[in-house]
Amino acid sequence: MNVQKEIFSKKKPDSIFVSILGPNRVGKTTMLESMISAFGYLTESPPKGLVAVMTNEKNKALFTEGTHGAFSMISLIKVSDIIILLIDGFFGLELETFEMLSLARINGVKKIFFVITHLDFYKKWKALKKNKK
Repeated sequence: MNVQKEIFSKKKPDSIFVSILGPNRVGKTTMLESMISAFGYLTESPPKGLVAVMTNEKNKALFTEGTHGAFSMISLIKVSDIIILLIDGFFGLELETFEMLSLARINGVKKIFFVITHLDFYKKWKALKKNKK
Protein backbone atom coordinates (compact mmCIF):
# COMPACT_ATOMS: atom_id res chain seq x y z
CA MET A 1 0.00 0.00 0.00
CA ASN A 2 2.78 2.44 0.82
CA VAL A 3 4.49 1.81 -2.50
CA GLN A 4 1.36 2.78 -4.43
CA LYS A 5 0.97 5.98 -2.43
CA GLU A 6 4.55 6.96 -3.16
CA ILE A 7 4.13 6.30 -6.88
CA PHE A 8 0.94 8.32 -7.15
CA SER A 9 2.18 11.14 -4.91
CA LYS A 10 5.19 11.89 -7.13
CA LYS A 11 4.43 15.00 -9.14
CA LYS A 12 5.62 15.51 -12.65
CA PRO A 13 7.86 18.51 -13.18
CA ASP A 14 6.04 21.77 -13.78
CA SER A 15 6.45 23.06 -17.28
CA ILE A 16 6.11 26.56 -18.68
CA PHE A 17 5.17 27.00 -22.31
CA VAL A 18 6.95 29.98 -23.93
CA SER A 19 6.03 31.15 -27.44
CA ILE A 20 8.18 33.52 -29.47
CA LEU A 21 5.99 35.39 -31.94
CA GLY A 22 6.55 38.15 -34.46
CA PRO A 23 6.49 39.07 -38.13
CA ASN A 24 8.85 37.70 -40.79
CA ARG A 25 12.59 38.47 -40.61
CA VAL A 26 12.46 39.94 -37.10
CA GLY A 27 14.82 37.47 -35.37
CA LYS A 28 12.62 34.79 -33.81
CA THR A 29 15.11 31.96 -34.46
CA THR A 30 18.01 34.03 -33.14
CA MET A 31 16.04 34.81 -29.99
CA LEU A 32 15.19 31.12 -29.52
CA GLU A 33 18.83 30.07 -29.98
CA SER A 34 20.07 32.67 -27.49
CA MET A 35 17.49 31.66 -24.87
CA ILE A 36 18.41 27.98 -25.22
CA SER A 37 22.13 28.75 -24.95
CA ALA A 38 21.45 30.86 -21.84
CA PHE A 39 20.37 27.68 -20.06
CA GLY A 40 23.57 25.94 -21.12
CA TYR A 41 22.29 23.92 -24.05
CA LEU A 42 24.34 24.69 -27.12
CA THR A 43 22.96 23.85 -30.53
CA GLU A 44 24.85 23.87 -33.79
CA SER A 45 21.83 23.80 -36.05
CA PRO A 46 18.78 26.03 -35.67
CA PRO A 47 16.16 24.45 -33.41
CA LYS A 48 12.95 23.28 -35.04
CA GLY A 49 9.63 22.62 -33.39
CA LEU A 50 9.21 22.36 -29.66
CA VAL A 51 12.40 22.59 -27.56
CA ALA A 52 12.36 21.39 -23.93
CA VAL A 53 14.90 22.85 -21.51
CA MET A 54 15.26 21.85 -17.86
CA THR A 55 15.59 25.10 -15.90
CA ASN A 56 16.26 23.30 -12.62
CA GLU A 57 15.52 19.89 -11.12
CA LYS A 58 11.78 20.51 -10.84
CA ASN A 59 10.86 22.89 -13.64
CA LYS A 60 10.92 22.55 -17.39
CA ALA A 61 10.51 25.27 -20.02
CA LEU A 62 9.10 24.47 -23.45
CA PHE A 63 10.13 26.94 -26.16
CA THR A 64 8.67 27.29 -29.62
CA GLU A 65 8.64 29.93 -32.30
CA GLY A 66 5.56 30.79 -34.28
CA THR A 67 5.30 31.06 -38.00
CA HIS A 68 3.65 34.06 -39.58
CA GLY A 69 0.35 32.30 -40.27
CA ALA A 70 -2.82 33.35 -38.50
CA PHE A 71 -3.79 29.82 -37.47
CA SER A 72 -0.43 29.08 -35.87
CA MET A 73 -0.56 32.39 -33.99
CA ILE A 74 -4.02 31.63 -32.60
CA SER A 75 -3.16 28.09 -31.52
CA LEU A 76 0.12 29.14 -29.87
CA ILE A 77 -1.48 32.03 -28.02
CA LYS A 78 -4.17 29.74 -26.60
CA VAL A 79 -1.71 27.31 -25.03
CA SER A 80 1.09 29.70 -24.02
CA ASP A 81 1.95 30.70 -20.47
CA ILE A 82 4.44 33.37 -21.60
CA ILE A 83 4.52 35.17 -24.95
CA ILE A 84 7.62 36.96 -26.22
CA LEU A 85 6.52 39.37 -28.93
CA LEU A 86 9.29 40.61 -31.22
CA ILE A 87 9.00 44.02 -32.86
CA ASP A 88 11.24 45.26 -35.65
CA GLY A 89 12.56 48.62 -34.41
CA PHE A 90 13.82 49.66 -37.83
CA PHE A 91 10.55 48.97 -39.68
CA GLY A 92 8.14 49.84 -36.86
CA LEU A 93 4.89 48.31 -35.69
CA GLU A 94 3.06 46.07 -38.11
CA LEU A 95 -0.56 45.00 -38.26
CA GLU A 96 0.39 41.45 -37.18
CA THR A 97 1.76 42.82 -33.91
CA PHE A 98 -1.56 44.39 -32.99
CA GLU A 99 -3.42 41.24 -34.02
CA MET A 100 -1.23 39.09 -31.77
CA LEU A 101 -1.63 41.51 -28.88
CA SER A 102 -5.41 41.59 -29.15
CA LEU A 103 -5.60 37.77 -29.43
CA ALA A 104 -3.45 37.41 -26.33
CA ARG A 105 -5.65 39.84 -24.43
CA ILE A 106 -8.84 38.01 -25.46
CA ASN A 107 -7.42 34.62 -24.42
CA GLY A 108 -6.29 35.94 -21.03
CA VAL A 109 -2.52 35.64 -21.34
CA LYS A 110 -1.05 37.48 -18.37
CA LYS A 111 2.64 37.54 -19.27
CA ILE A 112 3.63 39.23 -22.51
CA PHE A 113 7.16 40.49 -23.11
CA PHE A 114 8.03 42.89 -25.91
CA VAL A 115 11.49 42.77 -27.48
CA ILE A 116 12.53 45.45 -29.95
CA THR A 117 15.10 44.21 -32.48
CA HIS A 118 17.18 45.70 -35.31
CA LEU A 119 17.98 48.95 -33.52
CA ASP A 120 21.59 48.48 -34.64
CA PHE A 121 20.55 49.31 -38.22
CA TYR A 122 20.45 52.98 -37.32
CA LYS A 123 23.77 54.57 -38.18
CA LYS A 124 23.27 57.78 -36.24
CA TRP A 125 21.74 58.42 -32.85
CA LYS A 126 19.76 61.39 -34.22
CA ALA A 127 17.93 59.19 -36.74
CA LEU A 128 16.88 56.78 -33.97
CA LYS A 129 15.73 59.66 -31.79
CA LYS A 130 13.73 61.12 -34.69
CA ASN A 131 11.96 57.82 -35.40
CA LYS A 132 11.08 57.37 -31.73
CA LYS A 133 8.98 60.53 -31.90
